[in-house]
Amino acid sequence: MERSIATGIACGVAAGALWGMVFLAPTLTPGFTALQLSAGRYSAYGVLALLLMLPRWRRVTGRLTRNDWIALAWLGLAGNIIYYIFLAYAVRLAGAAPTSFIVGLLPVVITIIGSREQGAVRLGALLPSLALAIIGVGLIAASAIHGDAGAGWRLQAIGLACAFGSLASWAVFAVGNALGAGGQFLHRADQPARQAGGHRIVRRAGADQAERLFDLEHAAE
Repeated sequence: MERSIATGIACGVAAGALWGMVFLAPTLTPGFTALQLSAGRYSAYGVLALLLMLPRWRRVTGRLTRNDWIALAWLGLAGNIIYYIFLAYAVRLAGAAPTSFIVGLLPVVITIIGSREQGAVRLGALLPSLALAIIGVGLIAASAIHGDAGAGWRLQAIGLACAFGSLASWAVFAVGNALGAGGQFLHRADQPARQAGGHRIVRRAGADQAERLFDLEHAAE
């Protein structure tokens, strides 16, 4: 038991470290635009996913309807392409530190969205933590803008706006993904159970923000 816990913690730390690389890539590759970075990143992901899916491609795609493909397409745009374009611009214009802090507020956003669900923590109980988070974002934003005098503050402000755009895009993906987003192929044989569990997933999505809830392999079983 202790070994499994230690392994889980180690995997979590490794996942967090790898996730942090998304904020370094735009800085280390100044010769590429945000769109090129996003396209390259997710093209590589797509190729790898396709290779993993090939053995069960027919079983999975046979269950997908036109609405399923549409749902997958817009979730892919919101949670991948649009999210990373905003993030790349934010890192280059505002810096990695404020961008990572703002995007890291996703658990807070998801918690607020899920606060009305049955069994969720009341919003009133979250106010002290939310207030501290908002103050922290405000101080970092003010520091980033104040630290660049002259016309540069406008670029900093645009970068911070892009960071919030990235946060909003990922929040839309997380909530839409958790609720099925029209993709009825998720647990199609057990629709009532999936709907009942959807609200629990929304509350849990803030804690494991990087987790992709669309498990196609499980859907094929």
